[in-house]
Amino acid sequence: MPERLPITVKSFLEREKVIVLADILADGHIAQRNVQFKLRREFKIAKIEKDLKNAGLNYTKRLDGITTRIDVNSAEFVRWLHIIGVVENNTKSIPSILYHQSREVIELFLAHYLSLDGYVNK
Repeated sequence: MPERLPITVKSFLEREKVIVLADILADGHIAQRNVQFKLRREFKIAKIEKDLKNAGLNYTKRLDGITTRIDVNSAEFVRWLHIIGVVENNTKSIPSILYHQSREVIELFLAHYLSLDGYVNK
């Protein structure tokens, strides 16, 4: 059975999942059974927590020295990330399903991705 199924119909991602997807691609690590964030900046910690709560995802948070670690322990969620194509050859990538979303959703993704991991210059 294939790990990743081809998406042949237009699927629409929920707004909250698009935001969490941007968070994961910007600052997350996808393991076999969970998604991990290792953060030091308070604004990033607050943003990730808010976004996970809004998406209805349970998480644990702990302090590891000066780093805050946030874990989403859900094999089902990780499986969904693989199915939509976030993980390709053990590397995170923007899934093709995102390119089939509305302009508003793509702008939402970019805004959240850049708010954590981006820099835009003239």
